[in-house]
Amino acid sequence: MAIFNNPGNIEKGAGFAGDTGKTYGNNRFSVFDSKEMGIRAIFRDLRTKMKEFDGDVDKVIAKYAPPNENETKNYSDFVKNKIGSDTITPDNLRDAVKAVIRKENTKKSADYYLKDKSAFDLAEKLSNFNFSSGLSFEKAKEYYEKGEFSKGGVGAADIRKANRKKLMKRKTGGMVYRNYYSYEPRDI
Repeated sequence: MAIFNNPGNIEKGAGFAGDTGKTYGNNRFSVFDSKEMGIRAIFRDLRTKMKEFDGDVDKVIAKYAPPNENETKNYSDFVKNKIGSDTITPDNLRDAVKAVIRKENTKKSADYYLKDKSAFDLAEKLSNFNFSSGLSFEKAKEYYEKGEFSKGGVGAADIRKANRKKLMKRKTGGMVYRNYYSYEPRDI
């Protein structure tokens, strides 16, 4: 059994932390540096789709596993059966992630990811934080254990520091700096 640490078959280029830059499946799917980061990517992806489609399982799964390459109706029905609802919510997101892992993998591969409860639990916890795309599992775990989180996402300070070094090497032009701080619009 080849281990790619990608139980959700997340496509390359999605920008999730833990992505090694390596691929499998005809250069289509990302290889993650740990099973935790691969599971975390599913949590993050489903959470984003849950918000986009108000949790509607049919719409979430149609985007996650489009009908041009999947039996989307069967996939949706499978997830609905596993979560006991037509809607993915924060309360059943964990079960939805488990359903995706079961659907995307053989029993042996799914068991590899799902029977390691501590890895699954840590992946869920890590999924609540906005890690920078190049961040490794070891660094993410270190930040998590130390409680070092910044507004711009864990690891954002390291990326800003690296970007400043790159900008200092420029010979002409002014500094161009990306704002890494996410924000939510609010009423005044």
